[in-house]
Amino acid sequence: MSKTDAEIKANAVIDANGDNQVDLFAGEYNFGLAVYASKMDLKTGSTDYSKQAMDAFIEGRKLIQANFGTNPVAGEGYHVELVKIAERALAAMENVIATATIHYINSTISDVEAYTGDISTVAKHWSEMKGFALSLQFSPIAKITKEDLIIVHTEMGQTPKADVDADSADYIARLKAARTKLQTVYGFDAEAVKAW
Repeated sequence: MSKTDAEIKANAVIDANGDNQVDLFAGEYNFGLAVYASKMDLKTGSTDYSKQAMDAFIEGRKLIQANFGTNPVAGEGYHVELVKIAERALAAMENVIATATIHYINSTISDVEAYTGDISTVAKHWSEMKGFALSLQFSPIAKITKEDLIIVHTEMGQTPKADVDADSADYIARLKAARTKLQTVYGFDAEAVKAW
């Protein structure tokens, strides 16, 4: 079933056949990364990671189906094309994770700038930021290097900034440095980075 980014963002669950059940295998549920792809694509209108990933998954599935009954040999035959398709899907998903990291960097900056003494919002956004950034290490074909990822994590720090004091401006500058590093590594548009 085809859904728009707006539909996916509004509700991860869509009971398309009206049977009051959610069929995970019939496209009636969108998992987290698909929802984030739609959200980030909608924020700027300048990316379409949801389509890039889905197109690659569909293309790969068709290639596998067309070669059903044969065993792919690594580096030979249709396996060569399948690897390229898989890398396109992974690249789109890595971009989604990087954009979500930037989104939560922006949220954390806003939280620190407007801090009123309630740590819960800062902690929530900082945790999301850190979690997405941590997940960037797991792709075997990641765009971001280990060295650049260490820089990003160093700038983010080990805990959220829980108060407003003389160090707040320095902390915000460090978060912006992490954001700039991600923007540079992934070649993201500067205006999109601000909007995420």
